[in-house]
Amino acid sequence: MAGSGSTAQQNAMKHWLQEYQNACPEVQLRYNPIGSGGGVAEFLLGATHFGGSAPPLSEDDVEFSSRACPGSRAIDLPMVGGPVAIGYNVDGVDSLVLDASTLARIFDSRITTWNDPEIRRLNPGAQLPETEISAAHRSDDSGTTQNFNAYLADAAPDDWPYEKAKAWQARGGHAASGSDGVVSTVSSQNGSIGYFELSFAKAEGIPTVKLDTGAPEPVEVSARTASAGIAAAKIVGSGQDLTLEFDYRTSAPGRIRSCWSPTKSSAPRATPPTRCPH
Repeated sequence: MAGSGSTAQQNAMKHWLQEYQNACPEVQLRYNPIGSGGGVAEFLLGATHFGGSAPPLSEDDVEFSSRACPGSRAIDLPMVGGPVAIGYNVDGVDSLVLDASTLARIFDSRITTWNDPEIRRLNPGAQLPETEISAAHRSDDSGTTQNFNAYLADAAPDDWPYEKAKAWQARGGHAASGSDGVVSTVSSQNGSIGYFELSFAKAEGIPTVKLDTGAPEPVEVSARTASAGIAAAKIVGSGQDLTLEFDYRTSAPGRIRSCWSPTKSSAPRATPPTRCPH
């Protein structure tokens, strides 16, 4: 069985596939982390059995999926939630606080040095260098990008005029393919900043930004703070549709909404097996 898609999902998928094949060694599984856009496209063309994507399929995609799923259609299966971290690499800076407005202007190339007055305001007493900022973003269509775009558009609407899309639209910066590419850029280049699922930052030892959300203390990205954010979300779907609506502007203590990427896999509608398939 073959799947492809979200790079944010790849670490979890690697673990799941290994565990499944340990239990069912006769089953061959593979997952190619090519990004949400590529995963959905391959699935809809019938090239894979499932596709991993942070955003769910659009109505047009679901309608089109009947060609890949004769006699049925694709459904979205919630798989995993992963905190999307903002990682950075600035010599001599071990702790960094930013807010949504400042992040928007950094990633839109309107704040260009690390000692900018807005960054200094959020980090009093920190020794911030004059180093030029290199903001890394995804070059491929990405669910992680879509989640980051959605956060900035809602939390900093005056500073982020771009659509909540999988494709990067802001000005300047450094483009890299996949989460691995963004991580590689940030880990190797002084002055860089980028966005990716938290497990990548932990694996590479990359420090992550704390967010000034208006809460009494800046909020650190973690499974705990992201889980608190999703727990507060509202279900806006009906029946078996469990679509959630998030509060990107929350200022509740210990709750971070910018760092939650609900990753899904699209698969043909069917009854899941109760044991290893043969």
